[in-house]
Amino acid sequence: MKRSNLILAFCLITSLSYSQDYQIKDDYFTTTLKSGVGEIINVKFSISAETINLIKSHEAFKDWDSTTFSNPKNAGYIEKNKNHAHYETFLYSNINMTSIYAQMDLKNSQSYLPIEGSEGMIYIIDDKINISFPFKAQNGYGNMIFMKAYYSMSFLNGKTEISHFIN
Repeated sequence: MKRSNLILAFCLITSLSYSQDYQIKDDYFTTTLKSGVGEIINVKFSISAETINLIKSHEAFKDWDSTTFSNPKNAGYIEKNKNHAHYETFLYSNINMTSIYAQMDLKNSQSYLPIEGSEGMIYIIDDKINISFPFKAQNGYGNMIFMKAYYSMSFLNGKTEISHFIN
């Protein structure tokens, strides 16, 4: 339970530092991400109606939703996101977590650069919510190369489990 609360707190804190501009329209979730030097980058993620319905019924989402929206300490966060469906806010928070983990996994986090207008994906396989998107960053030789961020979330034994990596 402590890890779930820690993840929720981290999502809330990071969401407050990012733009609240996000939406799902025409099978795309659009939002912005921050580069390693704070530049705001527009990105979009393909997501099907079937995936949205699976997310709404996913235990990780239900746990996040009940924990987030029943806690009076989250009043400011709830107010800031009141114009969005809960599942959109859930995706927004987790996309930001994907971005943060990608940046943290780099040797030079300041070189992290989401690709303007790029297209990532949100999908479910084996009851895991998956998020992936391309970005650029410096390799060990200082050259900018294309990479991809991956974030996966499942619900096991009453708690949300996440994994992440870049390649």
